Amino acid sequence: MNSKFKGFSWAGVRTRKFDETKKFFERFFGIKPHIEEEGFAAFNLESGQTFEVFSEAYKTHKHFTTGPVVGFDVDDIDVTRGEMEKMGIEFIGETDGDPTRSRWAHFIGPDDKVYELKQRSKPMKAVKYSPSDTNEINLGTKRIYKYPTPTKEMDIARMVVKGRHPQDSKTFILEHTCQFVIYVTKGSGKIYAGDELFRVSVGDVVFVPTENKFAVEGDIEYVTVDLPAFFPEQSEETK
Repeated sequence: MNSKFKGFSWAGVRTRKFDETKKFFERFFGIKPHIEEEGFAAFNLESGQTFEVFSEAYKTHKHFTTGPVVGFDVDDIDVTRGEMEKMGIEFIGETDGDPTRSRWAHFIGPDDKVYELKQRSKPMKAVKYSPSDTNEINLGTKRIYKYPTPTKEMDIARMVVKGRHPQDSKTFILEHTCQFVIYVTKGSGKIYAGDELFRVSVGDVVFVPTENKFAVEGDIEYVTVDLPAFFPEQSEETK
């Protein structure tokens, strides 16, 4: 193969004894997880590798059924995957991840065990964007001036609203994955968020968590920051 394997970069395990396993590795590694949520814990090790623990009920990595999974660091994951597929190696799903940080793909080895390929990206560099770089989206009563961003973890846009968005007074926007922060830069108006109604003006900030109905009304301009970056499949209009 022309691909260059650089070493081990990651390992993970899915277990029905999540709490016990997490506590064991906390003692074994001598550190607390750097990321922890229900059914998931990730440990950053001194050597630069990451070890992750998943519960059986956790929402992702459900194909980790053959035991602990090891990740191999490669220079170019697309080239490596293509070469391996030509060799008859079966991959599970599409290559995943964020090109600005890391990408990974899982495959089934000749021993019927699951393994991982991982490509780590170079650190992002500082970058500046100007209003001329924005992509304008006209939604009638609302114009979006969306800035480019070098990551899928967040994005930023300037909004100009004249009237109500959505226009129907009984309709709201509901985002299932993205949460966002609003900073009002011009004008005034009303922001509906969940069960709250906020009257806002210049300098005000509103935080809208996921699964909270949202609408805006007035003659108002504001900046939004979405975490993670907005994608339309997770957003819907609802009554």
